[in-house]
Amino acid sequence: MKVTSIIASLLFIGGLIFKICHWPWANLMLFMSTVVLVLLSIAYCIVKIEKKPINAILPLAFSSWLAYFLFRIFYWQSGGYIFGMATIFIIPLAISIIYFILLIKNKRFQWRDGLLLLVLIFSFVLGRTHSYEIYYIFNKSQLNPEIKNCNGFSYTAWDHYSWFLYIANDHKAALSANMEAEKAWDRCKSSEEYAIDTNYIIKIKDHRLKISTATWENFND
Repeated sequence: MKVTSIIASLLFIGGLIFKICHWPWANLMLFMSTVVLVLLSIAYCIVKIEKKPINAILPLAFSSWLAYFLFRIFYWQSGGYIFGMATIFIIPLAISIIYFILLIKNKRFQWRDGLLLLVLIFSFVLGRTHSYEIYYIFNKSQLNPEIKNCNGFSYTAWDHYSWFLYIANDHKAALSANMEAEKAWDRCKSSEEYAIDTNYIIKIKDHRLKISTATWENFND
């Protein structure tokens, strides 16, 4: 189980690097590694909870925060809100609180406890971060208005970016990003290097209309 956890952790780190670099298989690596880590931590917790509850809960706390991180960078629905917090955030938060309560009772503190505290702080910051800010971090190389040549499929990146700005109620910035999407598409429409979707410009203009009229309800509409 320990070896599998190490391999899955390395796979997650690798998937994160792949995603930042826009290399293939990044999402699959992140998803599979997170699923494996969550399942292993649940199994470990079930086996160890009676004898060593504090040791049993710690891996589950870490893996549940990884799952929350995955939800944020994949822009998945959070499953509703409770007390103004996303459900997918409350679950790892509750597990972490239980762990720290047991930690205080046992009067012990190790480096891994400090690491969990740092993860907790990071997750609070992440929870206050807009999706468009997260999207920009992972797609910064394609969201550069200074680029004057065809930059791969940056027009789709600008289009997605405009959606995240729109749902954050920054309609002015969303329109600006939408215009950049059209400019990027124009630069790539005659490119021989990239086989672009020639009909995507229709989608971009349709999204612009929905931004202007505040009727954009779903990105794929």
